[in-house]
Amino acid sequence: MPGVHRLARLVAREREKAITRLWDALHGLLNGEQRRVLAELLDVPAGARISTLERLRRPVVKASELIRPTCGWPPTRPPTPP
Repeated sequence: MPGVHRLARLVAREREKAITRLWDALHGLLNGEQRRVLAELLDVPAGARISTLERLRRPVVKASELIRPTCGWPPTRPPTPP
């Protein structure tokens, strides 16, 4: 149905316009220092592979959570004799 596809394109275009207006409004509320700080979050530091924003966005994971239980960790100890 061509009508459905045309409506979907129209909705997508209007959504993009609304998002642009929102970002423009939010950008106008920031002062120069706030803009600079936010822009620095997007920079990838020398020697790093991800930006500071991406590093902050990711949850902290303990090394013990990365080990699968099927690999035999933690090792089981034999029962101690009485």
